[in-house]
Amino acid sequence: MPQSPILFPTSATRLLCTIAVVGALGVSMGCSISASVESSFDVLSSPFESSSASSDGEAVAAFQEETEGFTATYIAAGNTEADSFQKGLSDIASQRGISDWEANPGTWTSIGRGLGQADISEAAATDFAQNLAAGDEQIVALLMQGYADTL
Repeated sequence: MPQSPILFPTSATRLLCTIAVVGALGVSMGCSISASVESSFDVLSSPFESSSASSDGEAVAAFQEETEGFTATYIAAGNTEADSFQKGLSDIASQRGISDWEANPGTWTSIGRGLGQADISEAAATDFAQNLAAGDEQIVALLMQGYADTL
């Protein structure tokens, strides 16, 4: 009997699944949408991650990839609150053993790419970037560079 091929979901499929799970979790459990987004993203992404990162570089790369997905999911769910967003990123970084994620320019461009993946307007991306960066124009530039990379 022929075996059917194993299909791996694309980022877009994972994003759509995550959004569906987020809506179901938020409605059925009455929990905050930020916590739902984060836990849904963790559950959906964990089967696709390597069992462990063998170097700091791999951990940072994995964090940046997760940052893009988390950002896209967070924004696509209609969230715009910078504090809860940063809390979610801090939790992901902690899971990866990364303590200085804010000091890495790659984090900010990854967030920008996530904004682009959320398919929001440039004006909405700029508003979120300015709110998140709290007046730091260098961070805004990195966020918008990442956003532009997805266009």
